[in-house]
Amino acid sequence: MVLGYRGSGKTTLLLQHLSAIQRMGIYVSLDDFYFETHRLVESVESLYELGYRVFLLDEVHRYGWWSKDLKQLYDDYEDIQIIATGSSILDISKGNADLSRRASVYHLHGLSFREYLNFQKNINLPKLSLEEILNKHQILASEILDTFNFDSDFQNYMRFGYFPYFLESKNAYHQGISYLQKPEKIYLQNPNFIYVFSPEMANIGSVRETFFLNQLSAVHSVTAPKFGDFMVDDTYVFEVGGASKTTDQLRGIPHSYLALDIEGGSNRRVPLWLFGMLY
Repeated sequence: MVLGYRGSGKTTLLLQHLSAIQRMGIYVSLDDFYFETHRLVESVESLYELGYRVFLLDEVHRYGWWSKDLKQLYDDYEDIQIIATGSSILDISKGNADLSRRASVYHLHGLSFREYLNFQKNINLPKLSLEEILNKHQILASEILDTFNFDSDFQNYMRFGYFPYFLESKNAYHQGISYLQKPEKIYLQNPNFIYVFSPEMANIGSVRETFFLNQLSAVHSVTAPKFGDFMVDDTYVFEVGGASKTTDQLRGIPHSYLALDIEGGSNRRVPLWLFGMLY
């Protein structure tokens, strides 16, 4: 059994599993009215008799019996594969039935800037490590800048590139996530949300810092230092800002860098967009 959290890579994850399996599979959305009066275990039993062995269960969090039914299916059938996707609020450990030893859990992040460019430009930019970015950013930026337009593509990502919904309609992108309510935190989850709440007057400083935190925290530990904006892996200190920001605030701090909204950098002045290549 494979249980995956809902996220931007959900479709890709399902296709990867399907490509390795030649058995009959079926997609089932558990938010359908049908499951308000019918149990999933009964439906799977009927489909199993028809030859189906792979079950792609979407919107699991909207089905009240999800935990018990998934456990029951796992115990009753040895030759089926279940790929279940749901909201990030879904927590296996809090289910009514114990799935912790039966399920492999995948947390799917939104699109990184690298992934966004790969989708938009039909290219295949490789992932970079933090060390590569810090030590070779001048060379890397020069090479990667040939593949996209800094002025338009980076700003478009900031506005609507984190979720893949933009592939369907950029105009409806913010409407689709506008049901969210602004949390009582300094940073929202990703920069796109800032433009939801303030489409014409987004604070560019908050947008930049939110981008940095979002991209780094997907693959590194990010905390708040005494000096600077962010500390990464308890080692590197970063100050995020525009082209005019200086290193004055980082004077005397070891392993400190500026993450700036610029095309190319120099020394400790690293292009902000380059941190979008980490995953």
